[in-house]
Amino acid sequence: MIIVKWIVRKLFPLQTFIFLTLFSFLQATSAQSVDSLIQIYPGIGDSLNSFDRAYLGLFPEVEVFEYAMFYIRNDEKLVTKIYLSNQYSSAGLILIQNVTARDSLYSIIEKSDLENIQLVSSSWWDAKIKTKDDNIIEGELIMFDCNYVYVIAENVRADHIGEMPYRIPVSQISKIFQEENSNTFQGICVGGILGTVIGLAVGFAIGQSVDRSKPFPQFEAAGRLLMALIVGAFTGTAVGGIIGHSSSTKGEYFSFESDNDVLKLKGRIAYIIDKGLLKKQKYYDIQMQKDN
Repeated sequence: MIIVKWIVRKLFPLQTFIFLTLFSFLQATSAQSVDSLIQIYPGIGDSLNSFDRAYLGLFPEVEVFEYAMFYIRNDEKLVTKIYLSNQYSSAGLILIQNVTARDSLYSIIEKSDLENIQLVSSSWWDAKIKTKDDNIIEGELIMFDCNYVYVIAENVRADHIGEMPYRIPVSQISKIFQEENSNTFQGICVGGILGTVIGLAVGFAIGQSVDRSKPFPQFEAAGRLLMALIVGAFTGTAVGGIIGHSSSTKGEYFSFESDNDVLKLKGRIAYIIDKGLLKKQKYYDIQMQKDN
């Protein structure tokens, strides 16, 4: 791998001309190369922005990442042009790798994408969202991206009746409270029922094996059935309670001091990598009214 890099800490703010000179030199030396712009993953677009990069954990050694663009050179090399900036100036970083590096990047993004597809169908929160103007929105938190948090809520807008899908700007969020969700009781009930059914089946089966030559075999069969029912119900209740408790969620809250604080939701609810998917569902803007 060839790395052409400008040391950002030394470059900023006074030596921007070094970047310009080096960039011009690189353009000249690669004038005979054919670089074709590519999408590194469907939905990412022509460039990898700083938020997607932070979420995916790509290029962690780059501290002032702004965006990156990817090119295939002569069908042999992957050329990654990373643009850097801070409040003083800008610079660049060019990585030249074997074309197989594209597959590695694709695999990293694909793994994250598949995990988020599972989350969007299985991990919705009961949450309270406090906005910076002190309004509270209650609903089910579905997913997020770099600009919005998406929620199913009701009684949010006067012109809407019932539950509706909304999007809340990350810049307007102060805190998100994840409400406690206990599955213990549900687990006990389901486990108890299943345990009782299994105990009934087992008890009936072992009751049939009673020695019918003995006096009052029906009493022994009934005793075995009763014992199996008790053991099955108790075992099912205990196991169901443990599973229900382990799947419960404790109440938590997440404070938002900057837009990137939305990354605190990573792994908890889905992050939408392919922004085109959002066009398939209309999400309404929140129009909160303060109480008088």
